[in-house]
Amino acid sequence: MYARVTELAGFGDRLPEYLERIRDRVLPELRQAPGYLGYLNLVDREGDAVLVVSIWATRAEMRASEELVLRLRGEAATSVGASERFVREYEVAFREPS
Repeated sequence: MYARVTELAGFGDRLPEYLERIRDRVLPELRQAPGYLGYLNLVDREGDAVLVVSIWATRAEMRASEELVLRLRGEAATSVGASERFVREYEVAFREPS
């Protein structure tokens, strides 16, 4: 398994709007992507930041999703005035529950 981790910031009072967009528009498309296994959206309200973790079955499937994810992430973030701080990719050593 592999994970793409992205930090976004600068939501201000539009964080609820961003989260709604993720639930309503982003996740339905991600669920259709080959190799997609899951998604976490971690919110730091005081720091005005969000950490997004998407989980993929293989590195190849994660990499194949880049164009889709870039589009979805860009639309969701820019629609509320947020910006990307970083994107990193990791191999998942283990997860609980497995």
